Amino acid sequence: MDAEWIAFTAGLKPAIRRTADPADLDRVEAQLRATGAVVLRAAQTALLGAREQGVLYVARSAAHAAALRGAEEGVLPGRGGAGDPRASHREVGRLLGFPACCVEAFLARLDRGVDRLAEGGPTGLAEDYVAARGAWVPAADARVNPLLMPVRAQLVSFYPCRYDCPAAVALAEALRASLAALGAKTAASLMALLSRPVAIASDGARALLALDESGAVVARAAAPRRSDGVSDPRDASLAASLTGARVAVGGALDRAGPAGLPVWCVDFGARALPA
Repeated sequence: MDAEWIAFTAGLKPAIRRTADPADLDRVEAQLRATGAVVLRAAQTALLGAREQGVLYVARSAAHAAALRGAEEGVLPGRGGAGDPRASHREVGRLLGFPACCVEAFLARLDRGVDRLAEGGPTGLAEDYVAARGAWVPAADARVNPLLMPVRAQLVSFYPCRYDCPAAVALAEALRASLAALGAKTAASLMALLSRPVAIASDGARALLALDESGAVVARAAAPRRSDGVSDPRDASLAASLTGARVAVGGALDRAGPAGLPVWCVDFGARALPA
């Protein structure tokens, strides 16, 4: 189930962004246009990790799609920046319908470097790890869990400023309700997956955890799996190392990842959610 597309078609998001391998871009663009949406293509490809990707902007009007493309033009990943990056990212967030507080939290990380925990601290950390450390709360809301996006399990497509952010939760709950109306079992399965403690290491590897009754010890750990059943080898390696790890009150595990930084646990199963 493509939660982001459903959010767009349900009117919960004003626009979305799609990426595809350059060889597949024409096909993906044609499929999107066939739905009646306005689709514009970025003038340049983006570099996501080591992969070159085409970028498509999908909106209900040509003006909105063009504004989104123009806002991101100078800040496409892997391409040289131009103009005011902060203003560009803020506008991209607004046009995609992200909560303003979550966009501002991202800009604060951008100012110091999205790959470092503190001003002047070591660089090269995974952005997901840095964002998770900043958003951590003792009882995280599973509806705003962004840590399983690599396996396409998500309700949000942005980094929440906090894992109990009211604005982010409201958006995610509206989408959860839309998903449930389309397929109650599918929505329930997604929420069951999102409502798990997740460990993330400083290189971005992550694992799904089961904690013991005290909530302080990892009883089992497993790598998240894509729909084809395949897991990232880094995730599998991390999961194999976490059984028996202890969880500190602030979320740190007594296991170190790359650069000696602790693996972090976000307990998305600690908060009772609406039925």
